[in-house]
Formats: sequence, C-alpha cells, structure tokens
Amino acid sequence: MTVEVDRDSIAKGWRKARGEEFFFEFRPSPQAGPSGIDVLRSVEEAVGEVNEAAVERYGLDDAPLVEGASDSDHGVIALMNPGGDNDEVTTWFTLLAERLSALGWTGTIRAARVTGPPASSVDQAEIGYAIGAFLRFTPRTGSQAEPKVLGVGLSEDSLSALAEQVDQWNARRTDRVYLARGDVDGPAPATGLGAAWVQAAQRNQQAFVTWVDRTTRTTASAALTAGAEATFAIASRTKPWQSRLEEATQVLQELGPQLEVGVVRLTQPYASTWSILNSTPPAPPGRIASVNEIRLAREYALDAYGTQVLTGHHLRRTHDLSSWTITSLGNDRHLVKHPNPDAWYAHDTPDPAVLEAARHDFGELIITEEVYRTFMTTETARRQQR
Repeated sequence: MTVEVDRDSIAKGWRKARGEEFFFEFRPSPQAGPSGIDVLRSVEEAVGEVNEAAVERYGLDDAPLVEGASDSDHGVIALMNPGGDNDEVTTWFTLLAERLSALGWTGTIRAARVTGPPASSVDQAEIGYAIGAFLRFTPRTGSQAEPKVLGVGLSEDSLSALAEQVDQWNARRTDRVYLARGDVDGPAPATGLGAAWVQAAQRNQQAFVTWVDRTTRTTASAALTAGAEATFAIASRTKPWQSRLEEATQVLQELGPQLEVGVVRLTQPYASTWSILNSTPPAPPGRIASVNEIRLAREYALDAYGTQVLTGHHLRRTHDLSSWTITSLGNDRHLVKHPNPDAWYAHDTPDPAVLEAARHDFGELIITEEVYRTFMTTETARRQQR
C-alpha cells in the first residue's frame, strides 16, 4: 500500500482558493505507521525535499511551495503558496506522495477544510481593546530556549499549570472555541482543551485557543509559544474593563510564583506573542527582545505597568513604590499593583501622566537602550569565555 493523492479534491480546493490560501492535509491510514516515526515530522521532512525539487524544476518564483506543517484532528495540515499552474501543483503532490510512501506511510493527500474565528473577533474597531496577561517562565533547560528545539521550553509543572488555566477560562465561555495547532485553526476538542493546547504547542512550537462570544461581542485568547512564553487576553464591547482586568490579574496570581516576567497591560484583541508588547502603544523605553534574556530579566523590569510580578531583588532596586500595593505570591514573587487601575485599563491607552510618574517610581529598574546595549556587550564576552 502507498500514499495516494485525491486529485479531484486537490483540483476543486485549488480552484476554490483562487490563488490565495490553499490548505491540504495528509490523512494516514488507521493502521500503524512506520515504527518510531512521527507523522508530523515525516510530513515536514517530505515537504522540505519536495520544495527543493520544485525549485530546481520550475525556479523559485514559479514553484509551488509549502512552509511548515501543523497537526490536525485527522493528520497533518499544511499551507501551499499560490505559485505554479495545475500541472506543477499536480507534480508537487505526486512527489510528496512518493516521499511519504518511501518513508513507510499509507493514506491520502487531499484538500483540507480549515475553519477559524471570524475576522470581526480580532478587529479592534469591532471588538475593542484587550487586557492581557503576558507570562515568561524559566526555560526548562535553565538557559535561553532555542526556537529550533522541539517544544516550548517549559517544565512539566508549568505546562500542567497552564493547561489548568486554559480549562478554567474554557469553563467560563460557552459559544465558539477554536484551537490553532501551529498555523492552522480548527474547532477545539469538546473535553481536555488545556491538555490538547499544551500538546499542540509541544509538537508545533506554538498553539492558540480563541473563544468567541458573538452575543456579548467578546473575544478571549490564550497562546503558548517557544521560548517559555504564554499570553492570556480578553477583549469585549460589553464586558466591563474591571472584570477583564480581574481575569487577567488572576492569571498572574495563580502562575506568578513560576514566572520570570509577568505583566498585565492593554493589548490587541488577539494577543498571540510577546512582540505585541512592542507594537501596541505605549512601547517600553528599552528593547522588548530583552525578555528572552533571563539574566537581564532577573535584574531589570521591561517597563512600569499597572499590574506586574516582581521579585524581591527587583523591589529593592526600585526608586519608590510606597504608594503601590505589593502582595507576596510565594517563591520570592510579588504582585505589584498601581493604586489607580482605571488610569491604566479603562481606556485604549494608559494615562500618559500616570505612566510617566510610574516610570519615575520604578527608576533605574526599567530597561533602557543603554542598559540593553551594556548587557549584550557583557553577555557576549561571558559566552566567549566559556
């Protein structure tokens, strides 16, 4: 038995995509695949080989190409670019089937039906701004997690705690739920969403859950990505900012003892990655890339936020937080909250005067460009001495 291509399905899906997003899937046969070989890794390997063959045959600009692959409920789904004509696309899938067959797989390659959240659920004009909790854990290895390493770089305890947090959020929302494994969205499983989310992130280096409540015009999201980073956010046109802030703060309260960095701030409706911290005003005065440097994060804070987690070492280096509320979370982690939360979360940007005063309260604890450059120079020298 071999891998076959459902050519009618591919042709119909390709025409329907109209040269835009065309997804296909490999559905393995129910029988066990080759011993000790993972289907996702097999597809990734085969796709890489076929991409190279397509470029050699048709040239880079004209070849149909696929970037990456993601798990699905049926097997593996991947996204193909609109390059190539029907004959070239047919040849590409024939080569893919041959590669998978050579690896010992049987099954079918066909067009995929991919469903995701409606566009309005991530449109700030439609859904409003979000309040999000951004979490940075200690990587499992104790050093910077390499993006190319499989998984997301968290300990089993942290993964378990995150899965429980997703299940808690899921219990509050009953309309539509989507789970994105890698780059592909689809309906979320009826049970065990937290565990499925963690497993998807471990296999694809990223996973996202999106909850959409059309009646209340509310969107919530949870993301887990490589580099030991996670985000939880909620946007709504009807849900008061106080209740959204409470939900985001609860995430820091429960997971705070395990964090290297934890902040609650205004963000875009779909807060998927840490890059949003730098692309959603106000940007920190330093470089957001510094969150990837554990040694720097243990010495400095990204910025002054209305709510964040700091260590005792951080607190001793601030200028004056006497007017802030500081609550111990355990493990030398403390929840630090500004006395005027509406100045931070009631509108789509924090009050500029309050932010400026808060940065003064934090003083030299905040990362600046000069601090970042000095750190990187020292860090480079330290690594060269190893």
